[in-house]
Amino acid sequence: LAPFYYSVLPQLSGAVDIMEEDAEEIASYLPPQAKFVFYLDAEADNMSCRVGVRYGDTEILLEDGDAQEPMEPFREALREEETLYLTRQWFPYWDEEKKEMHCGRQEELMYKVLEKGVETLLSFGEVRCTRRFSNLNVERRVRMKVGISVSTNLLNLDISTKDVPAEELLDILKSYRQKKTYHRLKNGDFLKLDEQGALKSMAEIVETLRMSPKEILAGNVRLPLYRALYLDKLLEKNEEIYSSRDSYFKEMVKNFKTVNDADFEEPPSLKDVMRGYQKKGYRWLRMLEAYKLGGILADDMGLGKTLQVLSVLLAAKQEGRKGTALIVSPSSLIYNWADEIARYTPELACHILAGVQEARRKKIGSSMEYDIVITSYDTLKRDIEY
Repeated sequence: LAPFYYSVLPQLSGAVDIMEEDAEEIASYLPPQAKFVFYLDAEADNMSCRVGVRYGDTEILLEDGDAQEPMEPFREALREEETLYLTRQWFPYWDEEKKEMHCGRQEELMYKVLEKGVETLLSFGEVRCTRRFSNLNVERRVRMKVGISVSTNLLNLDISTKDVPAEELLDILKSYRQKKTYHRLKNGDFLKLDEQGALKSMAEIVETLRMSPKEILAGNVRLPLYRALYLDKLLEKNEEIYSSRDSYFKEMVKNFKTVNDADFEEPPSLKDVMRGYQKKGYRWLRMLEAYKLGGILADDMGLGKTLQVLSVLLAAKQEGRKGTALIVSPSSLIYNWADEIARYTPELACHILAGVQEARRKKIGSSMEYDIVITSYDTLKRDIEY
């Protein structure tokens, strides 16, 4: 009668109309329904569970294997057995002396209990926890802050975390790189790693920028300025990392994002010569130069990279800046550079370092009188001391 009344009948509700004409009379024939209680406790390196079942005012602590032959006829042997089986998924070990199930001091099992086990047990009955167990948590995120400032052409990164000390951040990043699903914090809590967008970005920053453990512990990292755009893009796509940027950094990033609107006018003599994409390349190079950065023009052959470079050098001369530019190219192209200079920027005095060694030495001695000096990779190796 009890399994039918407590288990089958509720599942029929909605499919058929059920009328209970005399609930009190039926109740007089029914034993109390089994209600389960899970008692959870924790130590530094283990978790335990005792399973109790209540029938009215009577509570019985279940032992592993005890439910198969219940002493009292009113006990629901099948439900007790099922509940013990369920509990074993999270606490697979049995302590005969303490009469309790436990995790066998396996950290991964302890993490699973906190992550999903408690919630599952709640769906089968009441869960009671000791203070030691209640103090353990699964943290879902680590809040990180990256402050960026610029000084003397270097980026200063201030890295801090609100939830863990800097030395623990190193261990967390190590666990993340090892593709673990969690990390055990020093306070006993567990940190879930597989959903940590902030950690993913921080691990990428640390690896790409080759940050040393010493720098991370200090919380201050100095980087070359050319890393600015990379950092901005990375932090922009991951809002979990809070970042603060000084005014110089903000202005720099803004200028590179709006390079087409940059206030760099190409030389008047080349305005009608240069194509639109070449003018864009010119402004890009000027922007790099303004922030003392190097750059690469990567484009297909024949699209005018030479002209873009020459336009920058011509603009420098027209703006009154002094100095000699060194152009290094394959030996087969050094005269091609000279022809391009004569064709597009004849205002630039050009000097080719070629010929026998003695002749090159003399030319090197007078090279500072020219706007541009051209040499090849091979001759540069031989003349590098001069």
